[in-house]
Amino acid sequence: MNDLLMQELEKLQELFKSVDRPFRKVDGATDADIRRVYQKTGINLFGSIVDFYKQMNGADQEGIFAVFSDEPTACNFNSIETALFKWGAVRPNIDAYYLKMQNTWNGYQQDPPRDIRIKMDLWVNKLWFPLGDFNGGATIIYWDADPAPTGKVGQIIVYQHNPDAYYYVAPNFETFLMKSNKLLEEYRRVLLEKHF
Repeated sequence: MNDLLMQELEKLQELFKSVDRPFRKVDGATDADIRRVYQKTGINLFGSIVDFYKQMNGADQEGIFAVFSDEPTACNFNSIETALFKWGAVRPNIDAYYLKMQNTWNGYQQDPPRDIRIKMDLWVNKLWFPLGDFNGGATIIYWDADPAPTGKVGQIIVYQHNPDAYYYVAPNFETFLMKSNKLLEEYRRVLLEKHF
């Protein structure tokens, strides 16, 4: 794990400590877990997301990430197993599943238009890895393995329900974690202390 990622993980742990919340220790993912992602999805995770998963394979349904789509939201960090389930790994025909889901969005336009680094016409994409979420998928954080030509593989995007939209978050996981920590700090009362 590189120094920046380790620094941000330590900062995240300190943020939890600062509000007297335990930061649950979860065992890291194995190389076999990471290979299984590629075998099941065709998504070749690399870089800091892999390093982070090797430190902790999910957060036991704990909202350790924060994103700002239309409002600040704390999101769970999905284990590899949970992410694969949410991706659809148990579906017998994944291509038919994604096609059916995409067809339900035909004609829908995001307003305002989404960032040009995210593919414009896709509402579901089997090359988006759901690394985190909130409220049963009302907010979903994706590691994007299929960006628009102006984007970058490994960028982090987020889906937000009602109004349905995709937002660009960060060019890579370590930048995402840094931004997430800043949001947790800025909106500590709501996101960490849970005072609404």
